[in-house]
Amino acid sequence: ERDEIYRMTFVDQPAPAFQELKAVAGSLEPTLAAERGHVVVVEFWAPWCVACRALIPHMNEWQAKFGARGARIIGITADPVESTATAATELGMKYAVFSDESGKTMTAYQAMAIPAVFVIDREGIVRDVMVGYDTVHLPKLDALVEHLVETP
Repeated sequence: ERDEIYRMTFVDQPAPAFQELKAVAGSLEPTLAAERGHVVVVEFWAPWCVACRALIPHMNEWQAKFGARGARIIGITADPVESTATAATELGMKYAVFSDESGKTMTAYQAMAIPAVFVIDREGIVRDVMVGYDTVHLPKLDALVEHLVETP
């Protein structure tokens, strides 16, 4: 199954570096290295993706709940900067958003199916992956992010 392949490929491995991202919203640097020491949740998404839109309130909730406690919530799309900025505003995204027009970061994460959510610990290691809007797996990610934020 797709989720299991992603987990076998990425979980317990160093997260791939971000490449050639352009900042669209938020004040984070467009590099993963800049976020070392923080828990990072990366969502690969697209404005036209219905499942991605359904996940935005949850990502906003994580930003509100965990942002002040050291988590970084990041959305990455292949769409151009201008249309991404418009979509991020219209969709009410309250977390950092980047454009990956080159597709290099999405390729490094093999994010061909979206949404794809990667949870990365403070050391830069991928701890879990969820592909699609999975109502069974999402509570597990909630618990994982909570645990990682509480763990120094």
